[in-house]
Amino acid sequence: MSFGYRLLGFGSGGLTVSGGTRTTVGSYSVRTFTSSGTFGVSGGSISVEVLVVGGGGSGGGDVGGGGGAGGMITGTISTSVSANCTVTVGAGGAQAHNADGNDGVDSYFAEGGDADFECLGAGGGGGGQEGTDGHDGGSGGGHGGYSSYIEGTATGNTAATGTTAYGNDGGDSTGATNGQKIGSGGGGAGAAGTADSNVGGAGRQINIDGNNYYWAGGGGGASWNNDTWNGGAGGIGGGGGGSKWMASCASGTGGAGGSSALNAGGAGSSGAGNGGAGGVNTGSGGGGTGNEWGGGCVTYYGGAGGSGIVIVKYLSAGVVEG
Repeated sequence: MSFGYRLLGFGSGGLTVSGGTRTTVGSYSVRTFTSSGTFGVSGGSISVEVLVVGGGGSGGGDVGGGGGAGGMITGTISTSVSANCTVTVGAGGAQAHNADGNDGVDSYFAEGGDADFECLGAGGGGGGQEGTDGHDGGSGGGHGGYSSYIEGTATGNTAATGTTAYGNDGGDSTGATNGQKIGSGGGGAGAAGTADSNVGGAGRQINIDGNNYYWAGGGGGASWNNDTWNGGAGGIGGGGGGSKWMASCASGTGGAGGSSALNAGGAGSSGAGNGGAGGVNTGSGGGGTGNEWGGGCVTYYGGAGGSGIVIVKYLSAGVVEG
């Protein structure tokens, strides 16, 4: 995909750009922020393509649903940037024990308070635990087992003119065999959590930095003492896999972590163990974990959500790189 980048309004000192970690892709500079900072612009204006991904939600901690991915904003902002821009990189939701998963934190790119530049990827919703619903967020968390089966919805994302916001709901497992015994998958930037299943929603592929990575995969839901369902796989793009609990801590098959990402998601544990974490700086959801009932099992947790990321790309000709 090509973009019509332009450099406008040079000052006498030339256009200077700074911030983040700089790499190059052909004739473009790429500034990657894995923590909060400033995208500095002085001496002119520049057109930028952005990728903003909020922090992913964590998986539910007891027959838990998968955490929802952080919201994704991507595209070329229609108005050229001519001043310093605030960059906030949201943390992923912390692990949860015997509780709902925790929501991720928003990621943000903006020039002051001007809505023309505002890109906000909302933090992903935490997965529900046994008897609770998934949380709303940039993408929604999956519901817990033995619940009213209400998945979290995608909400809270803001896209500047020229960009597009992506987020999806958690999965709806009302029709699944023994559906009460699984937590549904969290939503991803590319798809909702898989219907009638505990698989996390797929992330979305965006090549802004020279790599064909997927971003913002949903976390997989857990399975409890259920011969039909294994732990749910995390969504492609870094989603954490859900764990599978079997009676007396017997072995079961945890869900695989989502691949094809900057950092892959962790696999869910088999038997007694934690849900897999969402991949760091992918904005992906963590996997849910199973039930602690009986068998003397150790304490275990839903997987943590993956932290978010902000990436900015621009034509490097004529730019003084700070």
